[in-house]
Amino acid sequence: NPTLVNVFAKRLGLTPEETLRPTHPEIMIAYGAALSLDGMFAGNSSWYMPKHYLDLLENPELRAHLQASSDGPLFFESEEEHLAFNERHQLPEFTPYVPQKSETVHAYLGIDSGSTTTKFVLMDENENILDSFYAPNEGDPLTVAKTALLTIHDRYEKAGAKLDIIAAGTTGYGELLFSKAFSTECHVVETVAHARAADKYIKDATFILDIGGQDMKAIWIDNGIITNIVVNEACSSGCGSFLENFASSLHIPVEEIAEAAFSSKHPASLGSRCTVFMNSSIVTEQRNGKQSADIMAGLCRSIIENVFTKVIRISNLDSLGDKIVVQGGTFRNDAVLRALEQYTGREVIRAPYPGIMGAIGMALITKEQYHAEQKQTFIGLDALDSFSYKRESNLPCPFCTNLCQRTIVTFSNGNSWITNNRCERGEILGDPKDAKVREKIKEVNKESSAVPNLFEVREKLLFEDYP
Repeated sequence: NPTLVNVFAKRLGLTPEETLRPTHPEIMIAYGAALSLDGMFAGNSSWYMPKHYLDLLENPELRAHLQASSDGPLFFESEEEHLAFNERHQLPEFTPYVPQKSETVHAYLGIDSGSTTTKFVLMDENENILDSFYAPNEGDPLTVAKTALLTIHDRYEKAGAKLDIIAAGTTGYGELLFSKAFSTECHVVETVAHARAADKYIKDATFILDIGGQDMKAIWIDNGIITNIVVNEACSSGCGSFLENFASSLHIPVEEIAEAAFSSKHPASLGSRCTVFMNSSIVTEQRNGKQSADIMAGLCRSIIENVFTKVIRISNLDSLGDKIVVQGGTFRNDAVLRALEQYTGREVIRAPYPGIMGAIGMALITKEQYHAEQKQTFIGLDALDSFSYKRESNLPCPFCTNLCQRTIVTFSNGNSWITNNRCERGEILGDPKDAKVREKIKEVNKESSAVPNLFEVREKLLFEDYP
């Protein structure tokens, strides 16, 4: 990396003459090993043809010796066990609704803006799913969603039908971003949306595990009430993007991950490690003779180990209850699902539409919260064609001396969304000298002062007769 070399030289104050960069720095160690043959190993001269080394590497006895010491358990002990698993977790086939000519189809729109993917569903008054969408964000989730919605809109127009969005709701990482962009009637935190969707299809669930692209959510439920929530705080090594990245490096297509893992006769034991250290473990296992399928099997298991050792951290699996529900795009992978069953020693229930459960929950909540007399705010599918937005970064907040750098996204519907603000005042736009802006600042300051100072509370607890 020439830029890295230049930065390194500049930091050390080196001149171009003092900056030594070999022609092939990536093979320096192998080059040194070759040079050492005439020095350190001069007395061990031997001649081999390349075919001899290939024969050594393909020796089945060598491979068996290397693999035997670190094999994990097989995913299935018999073909019958595999068939029973497939039958138990078969996902329903989904066919989008085909509109009829001159028909007006009324639907609720639920959008789940995830960390790596954007999902949405269209749901009718009877809670039937009319259509759905699931795709990578590609760095621009708003444009991805806009394009997909316009595609559905065009399909209805070509059929001579009309698609009417009664109301729309948003959830996920981009909950507020999408709500401001599309002027939706509703938005809720994603854990609530996921719990609502699970309740529609699986009654009396006691525990929900959702694994997405870069996060995971563990939700405990008692009689339909959420009693506890745990999410991963930083590391995404137990999530979908982690698995996809390693699958790519092993030249295994995402849709073939489970097939590869199930085909392994010598699954690797990789444990639960972060991405950086997992690379090291994989290299070690490959040196021990593990093949790509063996590594993939180990990675699918490592996701589940990561869930229980770094996120949930429970010693007694009985606390999960009798009805464990799993969802999220990662659980479309049968190998991850099977790894969870083996880890817990019990059968679990996979949601019927694992990748879009957040969007389904959002559509259900929107349907329940929106009323006919309520003003419709969604910009509508016709307006999406001209929808656009502008993003401005590193804009200083003028409402205190900290001058925090904000990012402001302005949408064509007149709404704005502010991020990177460090306090509530950063959510205000306008000139500090403007009377209306000053009034908003007063309201924010008043709300902030209503929150008790933790130091003062502590002093009272220590020194006063506090009940």
